[in-house]
Amino acid sequence: MSQSEFETINSILDIWRTVIQAIVFLVLWAAVFREKKIKRDGIAAVLFLLANIGIGFLPCASWVRYGVLASAIMGYAGICYKKQIGKAFFIILAFYNFHCLGYLMANSIYQKIINAMLKSLDVM
Repeated sequence: MSQSEFETINSILDIWRTVIQAIVFLVLWAAVFREKKIKRDGIAAVLFLLANIGIGFLPCASWVRYGVLASAIMGYAGICYKKQIGKAFFIILAFYNFHCLGYLMANSIYQKIINAMLKSLDVM
């Protein structure tokens, strides 16, 4: 298997992570914009999810994907929810904070496991 085939298969298998991130974002969106249940929000959510998955296949850093989607979400909120743009900004900040918190928790669990394994390793 070549490097490009491996990267393609790996990016396909990483779709689950993108879907979970999209679900968390949609839960935050639904919690903040409770009063407005519009069919347009559902269509926009599907488009954002597909864009997120599509950008995931591009050979770029993940911060590019986050920046593009944050711009698209703020643009959508600016068009559809003109007076509530602060709520959309809060959702994006909360989402990225949850994302960073998840990374830090996973990293600390990994560090704990590695430290426990290295302590049990007998060098003699």
